[in-house]
Amino acid sequence: MLSLTQKAVEEFDNQHEFERMCADVLNALGYKDVTPIAPRGGSDGGRDITFTTETGGKGLACASLRLDSEKKFDEDFSQRKSGDYEKYYFFTNRYLTSAQKLKFAKFCIDTLNAEFVAQDREALRSLLDNALQPIRKRYLSIDDDSSARVRKHITKILKYPATLSATNFQDKSGLAERMLSRPVHREIYYYINDIDDDELTQIPTIGKTLHTLKEHYYNLCLALNSLTEQCKEKIGTQTVNEFQFIHGWTIYFKYFMLRGFGNTAERAKMQISTNYDITYEDCERVFNLLRNTEEIANEVDGINAQWNSIRELVVKLTKELNEINSHNN
Repeated sequence: MLSLTQKAVEEFDNQHEFERMCADVLNALGYKDVTPIAPRGGSDGGRDITFTTETGGKGLACASLRLDSEKKFDEDFSQRKSGDYEKYYFFTNRYLTSAQKLKFAKFCIDTLNAEFVAQDREALRSLLDNALQPIRKRYLSIDDDSSARVRKHITKILKYPATLSATNFQDKSGLAERMLSRPVHREIYYYINDIDDDELTQIPTIGKTLHTLKEHYYNLCLALNSLTEQCKEKIGTQTVNEFQFIHGWTIYFKYFMLRGFGNTAERAKMQISTNYDITYEDCERVFNLLRNTEEIANEVDGINAQWNSIRELVVKLTKELNEINSHNN
């Protein structure tokens, strides 16, 4: 049965990306000074990648997506002469027969006085399915176990948002964050926040969206923390005494958050309990003061923009996951 990796290697249709993948394979195998000759196209004189061998000698790799592997070998290797390199790799997404491998190796030994290594479709599959799974994920968009776990967990979060607790992550999130964000957004962020950025971006299909979501949510948290401090300082000038400020500033701030991000005064009153001689009229007065403070108004505008971006990214993520899951089913 044709494996996913075999199929993906066979269908590889971008020569430059294939050369980059082969260069990464050489790096992963421990070779030094791996250098693609013409990574952006152009003539390479039959030389795709150079490297330093285990003994410190010169090595050359040729990478081909052509159907006529034998003709490609003849064209590239006929340009070499004895002593140019001590080791040659031939990467191809086609199967090489045992007769072809023997012929290529004999030519390199007899004519070029060099070692030859064939990396055809099956050899690449073996490497990519085992030791080099990160390269498989990066170039072939095939999940490894960790990617599959992330995708499964995110899918569950998005599918059952009503089961998420609003009190999760209280030890990590600030007051403003808990008021503005939704449990589903916090669940996603604090889950992917523990995943290294490089690993996150390499998750097939959804990795870049998750990484962008992670950055936007982090920036949202920074902005909300800044907004909280600015409001707290301003509220301090409006309270009648220190006791009212220490115990009551959050009443003013919660009212401001509700009003400042789309709620009417009536709805805000329904969600806020007053105390410490603070009235709803006081809350509305302080809200207007904060809203008309330029620095705070600018911060609110920036937070709204971040929040809209996060919602759009979650919609995009949901669509990407639905497409993956639909394809897999």
